[in-house]
Amino acid sequence: MNTRTQRLIIPAVLSLLLATTAPLAAGGKKGGPPPPQPPPPPPRTNPPPIGTFTATGSMNVPRYDHKLILLPDGQVLAVNGERTGTNGNTAELYDPASGNWSLTGTPITHHENGSATLLANGEVLLAGGNDLSGTAYIAGAELYNPSTGQWSTTGSMPSGRGFQAAVLLTDGQVLVAGGEDSTLSSVTDAALYNPETGTWQPTGTMHQARLSPIAELLGNGTVLVAGGADISNGTNYTRLRSAEIYNPSTGEWTMTADMPTSPRIGPSQSAPLTNGDVLVPRIAFFNPETGTWTPTGAALPNVTIGAGPSTATLLTTGDVLLTGFESIYNATPPVNTTVLYNFSSNSYPSASSMTSSRYENGATLLPNGQVLVSGGFRYEIGFGHVPLSSAELFTP
Repeated sequence: MNTRTQRLIIPAVLSLLLATTAPLAAGGKKGGPPPPQPPPPPPRTNPPPIGTFTATGSMNVPRYDHKLILLPDGQVLAVNGERTGTNGNTAELYDPASGNWSLTGTPITHHENGSATLLANGEVLLAGGNDLSGTAYIAGAELYNPSTGQWSTTGSMPSGRGFQAAVLLTDGQVLVAGGEDSTLSSVTDAALYNPETGTWQPTGTMHQARLSPIAELLGNGTVLVAGGADISNGTNYTRLRSAEIYNPSTGEWTMTADMPTSPRIGPSQSAPLTNGDVLVPRIAFFNPETGTWTPTGAALPNVTIGAGPSTATLLTTGDVLLTGFESIYNATPPVNTTVLYNFSSNSYPSASSMTSSRYENGATLLPNGQVLVSGGFRYEIGFGHVPLSSAELFTP
């Protein structure tokens, strides 16, 4: 073989060797598969809403801003509400066993924007608010007896008021504090109702006049009263951040730390948490041991939510169900959105939507762990607020 031939063959052989050994270097053997690639990340999805809402029997009377009281026998008393053309001065009972409502005794007088408190003996104390004339706040009070289904008068408060806080104390008395008088001014005075004597007596005066404050009984028997609004003769409406604590042993009030921000105008709601803290939804929770407030976590999951909630209900799971929100759009009609507050994560996970949009509705926890949600109003163009008689049940 001459030199010229060698020069032609050697490069060709080298090219063939490179072509056959390249796959071995890349895949381990000729014609082998490529190296395994990591799987693509799963698509990001929001967790499904928690719980379900199902319709139950409708009330006999459409009503909103009414009181729902769970009675010792497991039935729920719905009483009063804002005056409309249909609700008048009525009360009715919800039976969880049948899912139906039935009318019960009629209160002696209307108590719009008054307070309703379950007493230790199973009766319900209805106090203050507007009568049917709507011209002034009343001092009158009455008792509902579940055994007879009838109402009877009891002692009157020292002065007329509405939008007050009312809390059952550990000794069986009822503390009523703050509110608004007939001059449309918030008040500082407080009074105690004694069920054994059916009488009221004044107690210590709050440091701040408060209309529609939140109020919760604390584990040590004292009472937290916070927020609300200060108003004078119907003007100078100021939302409050301040808070104070009532000591039944001394009848005195002590200021405590301010909330980080003041609650929104509208229904004032709070809920006890399982660890003894107190939640003010969308604001903060209060620790009685340290006397401090901690802001609640991230914003609500639905950015269209405006005012609310109308109710805050502690569930057997330890979460708090928030219902009754208004939308930020279209003249703020109600929405059917609901939200939970989870203390362990200090966040607001989504709950399922209600079967109906409603605002200023009632809600109460039933013995079986469900939540009864009733009434409220929806918004209709040309008609405004339309009271609802419908009701539904939330199952966590």
